[in-house]
Amino acid sequence: MVRIIAYGLLLSVVHAASLMAEPIDVSSLPPAAEGPVRFAEDIEPLFRRHCYACHGPERQESGLRLDAKSKAMSGGDHGPAIVAGSSATSRLILVAAGLDAEIGAMPRNEEGATATRWTAKQIGVVRAWIDRGAEWPERSPAELEIGRAHV
Repeated sequence: MVRIIAYGLLLSVVHAASLMAEPIDVSSLPPAAEGPVRFAEDIEPLFRRHCYACHGPERQESGLRLDAKSKAMSGGDHGPAIVAGSSATSRLILVAAGLDAEIGAMPRNEEGATATRWTAKQIGVVRAWIDRGAEWPERSPAELEIGRAHV
């Protein structure tokens, strides 16, 4: 009997949480880019420009690190940032586009205001990369650079 009550309470909590989370309207996302997208040439420079100051080798705000494949793919405190094959559900895209109500738009500067925003074209390139499987070399250019600096 206690298990049934506990299970019912758990279901109520899960249901209430799902009602509180508003669905995100992804219709305003820029479309995924067409043509080839390469990690080293197209994606990593965007991560370096927009993300590494807070989610790189020096700092990992909210537990998220985007300069190393294994760390980036495991996500941070808010869950997965990259959902390979599904850019519209990847938190990285939602925050880049300013659609994630919980986190807000990224990147932000030290005062908390949004810093240099992602352009629609940049978001489209990252969307294409994620939708096509988020292929990433085991050691990214940033990781190789860090390795050379420590030699």
